[in-house]
Parts: sequence; structure tokens; C-alpha cells
Amino acid sequence: FTETFRDYVIETVGAKDKLRGTLNHYGTVDMGTMAHETPLSIMIRRKLVKDNNLEVLFPESKKQPTFAQFDPAMFYFEEENNNLICSSFSGLPLVRYDLQDYGGVLTLKEVKQRLEKHGYDVDSLIKEHGIEDTIWNLPFVYVYERNDFSVSYYAFLVYPDTIRRSLQTQELMKLITGKFTMIVDYDKEGRQRLNIHIELRQGVNKKELTERVKDHLHKQLIEESSEYSETFRMVGEVVKPHIYLYKYEDPAYFKPGTKQKWVIK
Repeated sequence: FTETFRDYVIETVGAKDKLRGTLNHYGTVDMGTMAHETPLSIMIRRKLVKDNNLEVLFPESKKQPTFAQFDPAMFYFEEENNNLICSSFSGLPLVRYDLQDYGGVLTLKEVKQRLEKHGYDVDSLIKEHGIEDTIWNLPFVYVYERNDFSVSYYAFLVYPDTIRRSLQTQELMKLITGKFTMIVDYDKEGRQRLNIHIELRQGVNKKELTERVKDHLHKQLIEESSEYSETFRMVGEVVKPHIYLYKYEDPAYFKPGTKQKWVIK
């Protein structure tokens, strides 16, 4: 999730401390929770987002990855070609298990060195935010999304995280739940269509909301995807996503009690 969404959650629940009041986990069904955010990782991420400097630590300058710390004695992460691999004692020992997640690994020393190289005094920031008692000398893992968790559209990939970020705005979060499903199909002329099915909050009327959501999605895709931007330049409006809004817990895509399907292929 984005830091805008964290601010929304903090405001909604009335949390006092933005660095200690929220905590995001990174986990899988096979291994459980492997890493989690700490006040240090949250502080660093928020600072880089605020300064528009995500590329200082991460390969993507626009996307906000999950940024967490882990105990290598319990979960040993490795990075191969921007792909995460983990070894651990689970129900049975998993050795170099391919998580199929796009991300990387950094030591605390590497994080400090990269930040300080770009003018950030990490120790001063730690004191400024009063989190000295929360610092662990543990490595970091950053995660974007599953490598196979996407749809192919006009010969490039669209990831759920891009759609999710476009919906996590103060304006839209009051109207939609954040749940959606992506599907690519074809129109009568054989051209691909990117269909986004989105769940509305209870009592929200979809009148006039469709175009607002489409504009948010289009702008986010232009910003994050050079392939989408170039395709839009060449073919125009037909590349824009098609938006379908559904009432809360509509059984078509948002049946309660089931795991949300973000992508249907």
C-alpha cells in the first residue's frame, strides 16, 4: 500500500504515532510471516516518498514497495535478478524457495550508506523521530509484487499494484473498498481491452464515478508505465482501461468469505 493509504488508515482509526501505530507484514501461505515493517523502515520509506527519492534505495522511482526487516536466522532471503528466494524451517524445510516476488535484499549498513551518500543523516533522523529504542541490526527486504501476478496488455504487463495505487487517493477511498479484479479480453474488432471491476462502498451510487476512476487509472498508468504511455500516444483512447463498478459484496467478483481474485486470466 502507499503512504497515502497509511495516512488514511491512521486518520480513520485515530492513531497518534505514524511510525509505531501501523505495521505491514510480508508473508506467504507456505512460510507464514517472514518479515514486517519496523519504525525504522516506515520512517525511511515515508521520507523517500515525501522527497520523491525512492530510487535512492529501490529500482523503481514511482512504485512504493513494501519495505520490511527480517531475522536471517529464521528466514534467509536471497536476491537473484530482482527475484526473491527464501530458505527457512517451515512445515518442512524449504531450501532456496522461489517466492516469485519482484524485490531485493539490503543490509542495515547498505541502507545507511546509500542514504548518507544522498545527504540523509540516518542517525539524526532516528533521534528526530524518537525511535532509538526500536532499532534492530537486521537486514531489509523490499517487495513489489509477484512476477507472475499480472495481465498482458498490448505486449506489456500491468500489475495489480499499479491499479491499487491509483485507487488509494483520499477522494476515491471514501467511495470504494479498494477491491478490484483485472481481466483482459477483446472487443468485436479484435482489439484488447483492459477491464477493471471495482467494488463500491456500502450505499455509494456509481453515477458519474466511472469516468473519475478511469482518469485516475489512466494517469497512474501513464506515470508508471512507459509502454502504456507510448501505446496511448500511438493508438489513443482505445488503450484506456474500461471501468465497471459493482455494489458492495456483489457476488460476481466480490463474494464475501472468499479470497479476492485480483487477476483473472
